[in-house]
Amino acid sequence: MKGEKIGKNPTDRAKNGTKRHIYVDGNSIPLGLSLSGADVHDITMYKECLKSCIIKGPSHKEVEQHICLDKGYDSKEAREFLGKYFIVHIPERKNRKKENKITKQRGRRKTRRWVVERTGAWHNKFR
Repeated sequence: MKGEKIGKNPTDRAKNGTKRHIYVDGNSIPLGLSLSGADVHDITMYKECLKSCIIKGPSHKEVEQHICLDKGYDSKEAREFLGKYFIVHIPERKNRKKENKITKQRGRRKTRRWVVERTGAWHNKFR
């Protein structure tokens, strides 16, 4: 029996699979999670993942907040939407032209993707 969130995995000979999109804080505590089929592009899931957050954070007007995403979420639409609420840290894809840079990042920091990777590994270990 198949679920709604299952799709063909493009990297594993088209076997069925899912992706977890995890929203965590700086200490790798999960705040939200959304599932999608393995064939769904990451860029289509960032809003759903943010909506799944179970804790209301402080207003972006009161506290400066950063969000770090991987290259799968790199798009003009995502940068503009997230830029309203966060200081956005998304590495650019290699095939992007440099003159298309959307915004200069204030308080530039190195992305800390290992925090999310650690949470994903924890989920895999304790399914």
